[in-house]
Amino acid sequence: MSRMTRYMLKTTKWLLVLTLILSGALLLPIRQAIGTEDDTAIIDDYIEEMLSSAEGQAELVVGTWRLGLEADTIRFYREREFRPAWIDEGGVAPVAQDLVAFLGEISREGLEPAEYHLECILTGLELARVFQAYEAGSDAGGLARLDVLLTNSFLRLATHLSVGRFNPMKVYASEWQAPKHAPDPVVVLNDALAAGEVRQALHPLRPADQGYDKLAHAMARYRQLAAGGGWPRLPDGADVAPGQEDPRLPLLRRILVTLGDLDVNQVSREVFLDEGTAVALRRFQQRHGLPATGVLNQETVQEINVPARQRADQIELNLERRRWTPREPGSRHILVDVTDYSLVVKDGGQEAMRMAVVVGTAFRRTPVFSSMLTHIEFAPYWTVPPTIFKEDKWPLIQADVNFLARHNYEIVTRSAKGRRVIDPATIDWSKVTVNNFPGLLRQKPGPWNPLGRVKFLFENSYAVYLHDTPSKELFLQDQRSFSSGCIRLERAEDLAAYLLTGQADWSREKIVEAMGGQAPRTVWLRRPIPVHILYRTAWVDDAGRVQFRRDIYQRDAVLQKIFQRQNRAGGQP
Repeated sequence: MSRMTRYMLKTTKWLLVLTLILSGALLLPIRQAIGTEDDTAIIDDYIEEMLSSAEGQAELVVGTWRLGLEADTIRFYREREFRPAWIDEGGVAPVAQDLVAFLGEISREGLEPAEYHLECILTGLELARVFQAYEAGSDAGGLARLDVLLTNSFLRLATHLSVGRFNPMKVYASEWQAPKHAPDPVVVLNDALAAGEVRQALHPLRPADQGYDKLAHAMARYRQLAAGGGWPRLPDGADVAPGQEDPRLPLLRRILVTLGDLDVNQVSREVFLDEGTAVALRRFQQRHGLPATGVLNQETVQEINVPARQRADQIELNLERRRWTPREPGSRHILVDVTDYSLVVKDGGQEAMRMAVVVGTAFRRTPVFSSMLTHIEFAPYWTVPPTIFKEDKWPLIQADVNFLARHNYEIVTRSAKGRRVIDPATIDWSKVTVNNFPGLLRQKPGPWNPLGRVKFLFENSYAVYLHDTPSKELFLQDQRSFSSGCIRLERAEDLAAYLLTGQADWSREKIVEAMGGQAPRTVWLRRPIPVHILYRTAWVDDAGRVQFRRDIYQRDAVLQKIFQRQNRAGGQP
């Protein structure tokens, strides 16, 4: 009688065990014997059969569950000739329970246990326990499925902790480039099994900075607030300046205490907006990217009235995006925060410089990526991008060719090797269209140039860079999304001076002279510096304050829809 035939004779016992499970069998110790040597050997066959039938498919069918299948799962078992990883001669290894315990905690980081088959794994473990308790031998097929589920769960979780649940280049199409920093999950799993340690293998895959952990704690706090009903809604009303009275002030103070912006011991009973409340209100406004005026205005009321549940969801989205970002930004680097309209230079963990920036409009968005700033160009030409030429400049040229001379534009050949200037007088304008324009349009260096007097270049596929601007008045605006995608700097000269510090012959005076030149001059940095362009709508700052910003490009909204679609699907991709 074959092993498979002998195994099938256990069907009656298996049905009895299943009935006991469905009726709620008592939990028993996880470690139990598999049964006969035949049962042990047949697990390999079941694993191979299961994965062979699933190869080339994106899901694994386990009973009534249809579960997402990681391609690495099949590779993992092929490399070990389909031997079980979590089942040995002694039964289900304790390391399986370690993984279950870890899965029970991952919701703290905005990950869904259901996506890692937790319910199905628990059912499989319970089935194994009950077989042992009622001396029904073992369910080799069930153990094989359990082994594959544990492996698939680990590999998926390892990948998601490393690079996130979703591919940002699919979520945001051409607007986002994420570096690849994930270790091979199969190697991680093999190391974990060899050491018998799941947590020690998975935990280091997470973003290691304190900001990630602090943001996870903030999400837990807002979830707790939401579970308790959140905070009351603040009614609309006229603006209230410090010193003015308003019946909403007692309620405002309660809300500010709940949110941590006002110390409960400093709550005033004044009928007017006192200084202590104004300070707390300014703190709230700063945390939400509003002008910190201490005036209770409608814009502030709108931010106060965003529910706790929505804030928790906002943080969850940002935890996912944090997993997309580089693990090693560099000890010296530049961060451009699109939603905060700011640039920060970090050096040795300290903030060396901060300035306001202007970013792209909602129609010409600033992309997200990382690169290395390698050189600076003083007194740059501005070569007009194709979209801007077609939509903005060509209609003006078509209406009046003298527009070129009046605004310091020139036409140059398209050849990348040595641009040659084309005299507009030699062009038959009656035959020119936007599609057969005889060259590229560029603007000469000078105070009129939209790039200002200097630009900072780093390789990327978007033709995006940092640059000066003649439109300094835009930095007085609170919401600064006015560019065509590039980042305009409030203090470009200061950034140039910082980057050229220690580089011979580049004093501040020399930099000012180069910025005022009539022809471009390129300087390569002896110390190139990483540049990271970020899109964050929630983070925890160095002082431990939770910061929120508006979703100016609707990137939260896009990702939220994907989250909701996954949740409706039961967490299975």
